[in-house]
Amino acid sequence: MGVKRVPLKASEVINDTAVPGAMVSDALVFLNGQVNFLAAAAPQQVVNFADQSFSVTAFASVADMAFQLTAGQRYGARFVLPWTAQLTNQSPRFALFFNGSPAVFEYQVQQTGSATTSAFFRGANANDVSTTGTTSPAAAPAQFSSIIDCVIVPDVTEILYLRAASSLAGGVVTLKQGAYGVLWKAPV
Repeated sequence: MGVKRVPLKASEVINDTAVPGAMVSDALVFLNGQVNFLAAAAPQQVVNFADQSFSVTAFASVADMAFQLTAGQRYGARFVLPWTAQLTNQSPRFALFFNGSPAVFEYQVQQTGSATTSAFFRGANANDVSTTGTTSPAAAPAQFSSIIDCVIVPDVTEILYLRAASSLAGGVVTLKQGAYGVLWKAPV
């Protein structure tokens, strides 16, 4: 059975007897397991337009990779982050940072390394939660990637920042041009 696409405006409703399995929730339409954004609630996007390098183990905010959030809303976010490392066994440490005390602030980072290694860690209601890179990648020019998935319900109107650091002092980790983030309002 194929997916029946039903064009809707933000104020329209689906008659669930006409489209079995459909559900409308604020900005999203869930139809046969697919998520479709309504026009009024298009996701926000940010893109890294130039390589950015990090050579210290302390976290720093990544330029142009941040989203303005409104207090009390529920958001989902995903960052896709291609990167290289100058030294063998060096990797980036990625985390999220939000000023305030969100009701919900959960994120997970999945990071690739060599063909047989990867790392996975979770931040729970805390800023700059990360682990030391455990992926043992090869030195540049080999390119790897990390993905961050996040759910946040902010208590104040503030900015959600992507943060980065190197797993080793002295070597350079580079977040590559083309890294991007997508933020959407999640169903209430």
